[in-house]
Amino acid sequence: MTTENNTNSNSELQGPFSQMGQPGALDVLRHDHHDVVLKKARQSLEKIPTGRTLLTILDKYKFPINILKGKEITYLSPDEKSLTLFAPPEYKGLESILAMALGLGIRELEQGLMGITRPSQDMDDITYCQRILTKSVDITKYMCIIASEFHDTHDDKKPLDKVIELGHGDVYKAYINKASYEEFVDLFVEKDIETYENSTGNSE
Repeated sequence: MTTENNTNSNSELQGPFSQMGQPGALDVLRHDHHDVVLKKARQSLEKIPTGRTLLTILDKYKFPINILKGKEITYLSPDEKSLTLFAPPEYKGLESILAMALGLGIRELEQGLMGITRPSQDMDDITYCQRILTKSVDITKYMCIIASEFHDTHDDKKPLDKVIELGHGDVYKAYINKASYEEFVDLFVEKDIETYENSTGNSE
């Protein structure tokens, strides 16, 4: 559940998703407690203001949601018209993380409604990169908003801990300190480059 998920998850999940067209494939991947997981995610997301707004969008457009088995809680929108949540077999105590994944997934679907669709191959390089940046920054900001609301209104630090774990701690601080959009974007890009360099060993 990260702004890098849209890139990484597509490759990591290519195996299971490539089999989804086969008869019964979705049933095999379907979470054993599909309805319960979705209910708990909704109930938890409903506890915060931004969550209630996102759920209104979900209910209005009736986006279909699948809950599949996964090693960790994350989300994917395979076609920008539906949402897939992944949850481990043991999810008790992680309701706010489920809620954050659901909320971010809904926000990604909302991006499409706003015309901020995924970049396509027919875009020039600059437009392509700008679209990726716009979508990633927006999702990261919503991640910060959701984490902040759970922390402030329910003293639930799990979403914030997840934000920090994903490497967005400094970006979260910028959000809390009411940084301007330009400052938020600059810091996001700086940290994204730093993460890339650390992971590839290309830092100077």
